[in-house]
Amino acid sequence: PQTVLDYGCGTGRLAAYFLPARYTGYDTSPAMLAVAAREFPRHRFLNELPAGRRFGAVVCNSMCQYLAAGPWAEALRDIAGRALRTALIETYDGPYREGQDGGDARTYIRPDADYRVILEEFGEVERRVLAPDPRGALALYTVVLYPGA
Repeated sequence: PQTVLDYGCGTGRLAAYFLPARYTGYDTSPAMLAVAAREFPRHRFLNELPAGRRFGAVVCNSMCQYLAAGPWAEALRDIAGRALRTALIETYDGPYREGQDGGDARTYIRPDADYRVILEEFGEVERRVLAPDPRGALALYTVVLYPGA
């Protein structure tokens, strides 16, 4: 892809793998973006995305499991809708549960079917298990966008 959006980039650790001219990091946390900008001063980081702006690929690493139902569905649609070709979403999935993640962050684990019902609006969806767990799995969802989506 010519351009990559790192959706929910946090401290920007994925920026190290992309040329600055092709990478945009997005996060709503000013504190996280400050760290990202300090660590990767040549890369672009935003706390707001322009309406309608699309990217060759969108990656989202370990963000979705921290969103409650409404923001979760909205974020998934925004991720897929901003991709021109491919969206990659790494998250935990499994039987629905809500709880703590060993820290202050509340987690919302959702089943594969919940991800698919939204992502299949945009393209072909493939799920790969990266780390199995009896309570769920660390999974990578790849969405190859339908032409014109």
